Formats: sequence, structure tokens, C-alpha cells
Amino acid sequence: MIEYWHWHTLPFGTETYWAGVLPHSGRPGRVHREIVAVGQELREAGPLVSGLTPDADVALVFSMPTRWAMQRQPALGDPDAAPDPRAYQGLIEPFDRGAFEAGLQVRILHAAQLGGVDLTAAQVARRHPVLVASGLYIATDDVLTWLHEYARARRPHFPQISRPVIV
Repeated sequence: MIEYWHWHTLPFGTETYWAGVLPHSGRPGRVHREIVAVGQELREAGPLVSGLTPDADVALVFSMPTRWAMQRQPALGDPDAAPDPRAYQGLIEPFDRGAFEAGLQVRILHAAQLGGVDLTAAQVARRHPVLVASGLYIATDDVLTWLHEYARARRPHFPQISRPVIV
């Protein structure tokens, strides 16, 4: 999806110099013509790219309920030993950064997506050999079952593991 912040350039405020689809005059110009051209190209390419899925080497599970919970009851402290309201990000972001620095692509899976029929654990296990669910503090039974199924689906690739382990 491609989005533009403003349809027109704002006439006042700090965003005055952010270009919109229409300039201050309100009359279509170069930017409008270029966006129309991009739209036409996307319409023509649509059938060719509609089913594509971006490559990702690592899947990272993110949970808004866990983030909200850790904002109120942080699992980590800041350097002054005070509760850190960014504790969840402190658990998640190093994995994302590590993958980036290793030249890997990361796919974010929201915990709310797990356990549904659209995104089965077996499909994700085939597509993403690495799944990180760091600090997943709040999880439904469906999400835990899904994680267990992911581990079971990955087990054939690691025969030395006698049974799936979820930590």
C-alpha cells in the first residue's frame, strides 16, 4: 500500500514545507501527474504482484497487550533502577536490530494473528525457520497452542530435539 500524508500542501504550521499531492495553489501540477502515473503503473502491474509475499528470514512476534502491560508493570528497569516503561521494546528491539545487522529481513507477526486459520503454524514454520517471541508476557491459549504447533512443525529440521520446547 502506498499512502500520502496530505492530499494538499498545508498552508500553515510546522508542516508547511511538506509537499502534498496538490501544491499551495490547489491546482494539479508535477507531483499530481507523477502520482497519477504511479497509480496507472500499479494498476497494470496488479495481477503480476497481487499474490507476492515479501521475503523474511526471521519472524518476530509482537504483542500490543504485552507492551501495554509492561508499560504499567515493567519487567526491566532503566539505568537509575526506576521502572522502564519501554521494557517490552527493550526485549524485542535487540532481536530486530540483530537481524538487521546480520543482513536478515524481519517479518513482524502480531500475536493476535496467531491461532487463526489464515496463518497456520505449519505455513509459518516452512516460510520462517526462525521465530522470536521474546517477552511475550500476555498470550491466549490459542497463541500458546499455535507456538507449540510451530515448534512441532520445526522439529523435523532438528532431529536431536526429542520434543518441542517453548521457553
